[in-house]
Amino acid sequence: FAKSFFPSFVPENAAFWLSQIPGEESFNALRILYKKEQNPEMKEKLIFGFSQHKDSRALSELKQIARTDRDYEIREKAIFWIGQNDASESLDFLKQLLREADYQEIKEKIVFSISQHNSERAVKILIDVAQNNRDSDVREKAIFWLGQMASKKSLEILL
Repeated sequence: FAKSFFPSFVPENAAFWLSQIPGEESFNALRILYKKEQNPEMKEKLIFGFSQHKDSRALSELKQIARTDRDYEIREKAIFWIGQNDASESLDFLKQLLREADYQEIKEKIVFSISQHNSERAVKILIDVAQNNRDSDVREKAIFWLGQMASKKSLEILL
């Protein structure tokens, strides 16, 4: 029983609880675990851990994963959690990453993540994407999320 239950249960919980411990040591432990981890499900748990950690470097770690991880699904998870961070720096990064992205699903995840910011600046970025992005699918996603945001500015543009 112990061998079948604990190998998957304990690491998942460890990733969460490390994210709840403030300080450099717990953040460094998350980084070390992420660098060694091969299992995508566990990597997702560690990405969530970074998103919850209060260390100022946690957002930088998520940005690095979003930009460089070889697994596109893992990159998408990092992008999602970056979108949940209301810092202006998050929007700057997502806007830049959208310009650099070459994979359709990544672009769409970035547009969604921008829409998660509750700010007029996010609306302006999506308006720019809807009006100027070369990819019609990306423009379509931006228009969809603008409609969901229902801000006065987005409604004016959509009309």
